[in-house]
Amino acid sequence: MIPKKLHFTYKTEDLPRVYKENLKRWQDYCPDWEMILHTDRKVLKFFERYFPQYASDIKKIRQGVVLADLFRYGVLYIHGGMYNDIDTIPLNPIPDAWLALESVIGYEYQPSKFECSPVPSYSTDTFCQWSLLAKPKHSLFKEALDKSMENLREKNFELKHEREVLTATGPLLFTEIATKYLDTPEVLFLDMDVFAPIYLKTPNLSNCIVFHQFHGRSGWKLEFQCPQIKLL
Repeated sequence: MIPKKLHFTYKTEDLPRVYKENLKRWQDYCPDWEMILHTDRKVLKFFERYFPQYASDIKKIRQGVVLADLFRYGVLYIHGGMYNDIDTIPLNPIPDAWLALESVIGYEYQPSKFECSPVPSYSTDTFCQWSLLAKPKHSLFKEALDKSMENLREKNFELKHEREVLTATGPLLFTEIATKYLDTPEVLFLDMDVFAPIYLKTPNLSNCIVFHQFHGRSGWKLEFQCPQIKLL
C-alpha cells in the first residue's frame, strides 16, 4: 500500500512564489494527503538518521539536483508515498487504484510506442523520476540510492557535465535499475502521456496527471553549460 504522503524538496523554506503556488495546487488536488517540504538541512538530517553510512558523503555533493536525486530514492524507501519535483503541478487527482500497488513509475521518453520529439539527452525508452510513487521499503529505491552513491564515489563527487548527472544519479541511472522490474505485477509503468506529454510529437494533455514545468533548463543545466556562474 502506498501511503498518502507528498514529498517535495527545496534548498530552504523561503520558496519563490511560483513554488508556493505549485504546492497550493497540490494541496487542492490532494486534500487528504500529508504534504512535506524537505529543505537541504532536513535532507542532511534525514540521511544522518536513516542512512548514516552516507551522511558524510552527502556533504560532498555540490549540485542540488544530485542531492535531490539521492533524496527521492531514500525518502521513498524509508517513508513511501509520492515524490514530486517542486516544479510540477497536478492536472488531475492521483488515482486511488495506484495506492494499492507497490510502486508507480512513468515513462519520460517512450519512442518504442509514441512518435516523440527529438530530445538530446535520450534516444531510447527512459523513465521519469520527477514524479514517483512507492510503498516503504521497496527494493528498487534502495538499489537506486546505493548505485547512485557508488557512482558518485567512483567520480570523487566531481560531476562536470550534464550527461554525468543523468547517468550517475538521474533518469538514465534510474532507468537502468527500474527496467529490472518491468515484469513485476505490483509495479505499474505508465505511458509517457501521463507524466511527460510534452515530449510527444503532438502534445496531448488528456491523459496527463502530473505536468512538469522544466525549470531545470534554466537552473542546474545552465550551471553546467556556464560554470562561471552559480545560481542562488
